[in-house]
Amino acid sequence: MKKQYLFLLTTFLTINCYSQISFERGYYIDTQNQKTNCLIKNVDWNNNPTQFEYKLSEKSESKNATIKTVIEFGINNAKYLRKRVNIDRSSNSINNLSNSKNPIFKEEELFLKVLVEGKSNLYEYVDDNLRRYFYSKDNSEIIQLIFKRYKNIENNVAKNNRFRQQLWVNLKCSNFTMSKIESIDYIKSDLIRFFTEYSECHNTDLSIYKPKQKRNLYNLTIRPRLNSSSLNIQSYLPYIRDIDFENKTGFGIGLEAEFIFPFNKNKWSIVIEPTYQSYKSKKTSIINNASEGILISEVNYSS
Repeated sequence: MKKQYLFLLTTFLTINCYSQISFERGYYIDTQNQKTNCLIKNVDWNNNPTQFEYKLSEKSESKNATIKTVIEFGINNAKYLRKRVNIDRSSNSINNLSNSKNPIFKEEELFLKVLVEGKSNLYEYVDDNLRRYFYSKDNSEIIQLIFKRYKNIENNVAKNNRFRQQLWVNLKCSNFTMSKIESIDYIKSDLIRFFTEYSECHNTDLSIYKPKQKRNLYNLTIRPRLNSSSLNIQSYLPYIRDIDFENKTGFGIGLEAEFIFPFNKNKWSIVIEPTYQSYKSKKTSIINNASEGILISEVNYSS
């Protein structure tokens, strides 16, 4: 039984490794404001890093740089800035939601990922399930865009969408309407689109930092199969013989779906392969009793 479970697990769910993590051309700026071109180990961070590994040349030894010694670094069209900001780390988990709608801020020094630079800049911070967005206008102070899920007085899940008010009040454009602001969700794509349109509205030079994906994030493959199947039924009645259905060859089909996670340079993926197969057979046998008769047995199985 354990072998069967292991077979099913490896058949329907496998984890594969793909891209090789390597050193790529980048740069960093230290606390003395000195810029150094180097090779940075690109692990395509899912969470915002606190350190990174780099080399000054292909043949040199690798070294570590940390948030204490670096104020900015970039690689593969990704850019990170060290900033001291107020961040709300309120849980987004249903079981751990706060009863207060107001954010609880704490000052921290973080590497913020730059998403958009223009008339107003957009930044992202990710730490496992925590995702926060920040903005600055005309190189002013960096402020968190506020979004918080909480439990209201009726113990129902509610949302504090104050980020929409922040956008409406602080980032004005003659083309923006209240309905447009209300349609924005607290997700990367919506916010990037808004900050892009805001800079374009003010005819400001714009930079969007979006690392290129080197491969599709999913693959689909049809898997035809040739199956050999048989069935034997033992009878516990003395007048009915055992039934041995014939061995038959049939066709089956499967669809392999591979979903590639968009981080760590697409190194991890999950593969699911549902398959279909069937077996049909018919057997005629004689009933061995005083009044002999014919027993017709038929099997029609699919999975």
